Amino acid sequence: MRRALVGVLLLAASAASPAAAELELWQTNSRGDDIHVFDVRTRELLRRIEVGPEPHGLAAPQDGRVVYVTLEANDRPRGELLWIDPGSYRVRHRMEICREPHAIATTPDGRWIYVPCRDEHYWVVDAAARKMVTRIHTGGRPHNTRISRDGRWAFLSPMGDPARVTVVDIAAGHAVAGEIPFAGSVRPPALSRDGRRLFQHVDGLNGFQVADVARRRVVATVEHRTPLGWFRLHPLVGWVGWEGLQRCHGLAIRPDQTEIWSVCGSGVTVHDLTDPGYEELTHLGLRDKGYWITFSPDSRWAFVAQSDVGRVAVVDAEAKRVVAHLDAGEGPKRNIVIDRASRRARAPLMRRWVRGQVPAAPPVTRRNPWPSASIRPPVGGEKCEPRSRAPVPGQPLRFTGRVVGVREEGDERAIDVEVRAANGLGDHATGTVQLSLPL
Repeated sequence: MRRALVGVLLLAASAASPAAAELELWQTNSRGDDIHVFDVRTRELLRRIEVGPEPHGLAAPQDGRVVYVTLEANDRPRGELLWIDPGSYRVRHRMEICREPHAIATTPDGRWIYVPCRDEHYWVVDAAARKMVTRIHTGGRPHNTRISRDGRWAFLSPMGDPARVTVVDIAAGHAVAGEIPFAGSVRPPALSRDGRRLFQHVDGLNGFQVADVARRRVVATVEHRTPLGWFRLHPLVGWVGWEGLQRCHGLAIRPDQTEIWSVCGSGVTVHDLTDPGYEELTHLGLRDKGYWITFSPDSRWAFVAQSDVGRVAVVDAEAKRVVAHLDAGEGPKRNIVIDRASRRARAPLMRRWVRGQVPAAPPVTRRNPWPSASIRPPVGGEKCEPRSRAPVPGQPLRFTGRVVGVREEGDERAIDVEVRAANGLGDHATGTVQLSLPL
């Protein structure tokens, strides 16, 4: 009986929890103290989360159950790493970490967090134990990070003199497996879904370089056709034009693996990822300089952070045009999109009986199919579980349930399910069960 009841509860939960994606854009504000969270469908501001000084990097595991955020805290000797519950939008844990932590990455299961620090090292944090387990020296100014979809490899991109990306074997105890040299100081990277190609913005290049990960070398240099300015002042500074200094800073691959988008100055250049020569497809003009870019998981939308003006440009990735601008605080930089529906689908159900209208146990007679049943109304939220060892042959119980109420209670969604167990001899258990699911 208990197994059948659980089946009813699971069916009711699935009926009350739609599978449709509920996408949220999370946007840090590097000159402020908060994170803006937007509904991707409606573009409505859902929440402004105050977290502390200069939030910069953020990352989430594949199931979106937590969001990790770094605080640069430039006027302090050390920054912080935060654990944020995306259901309640609350900071669940704070960990003091290195000086000026930047653009982090996490493994798909959320176990490991790679944190670029101003001490020439990347700090590796055990997310469950909430402690640093090792430091990896790269030199330069650690700034950006990518991790492969299988969670095996980390790619560490420090700015400055190294002009190379350090490749780390996560499964081998975070051991350095090699390096990939580039033409200059490395900036934002992008990694193909299969992990075979690493795309890298490089200071002084109006475009990007492409590396073969297995061979640890650059195999292509792609330059954009649209000029960035009148002339290049210096590789580390960029080009000079009507809009001041311009450089490339924002590189992302559409999740459907068809295109790579490169943010340079006040424009976005789109290239064909399926073409070995990475043909340029189009160029989109922006009102202001872009700084970072991310996509929705369905490849429909691109979001370009524009830190100088405190906005995010929303781009229709199919039509290749800007359709909206979102006000996003002071100095918006790194951003990600997470799926609330995906998070709920993977979250364990927390089942509890909160009230019941259970009839008194029927008298034990030959007609009673549950002679050993012990059924009584729960008192004060006490759990009520009908039990039986000897059902009557030919009289199986039929369990039915229907959702009679759905509401939000704090950090959870409460679902009331009316449950009935009956057979040809009548009702044997009725009641209302409440399911609690994390938002």
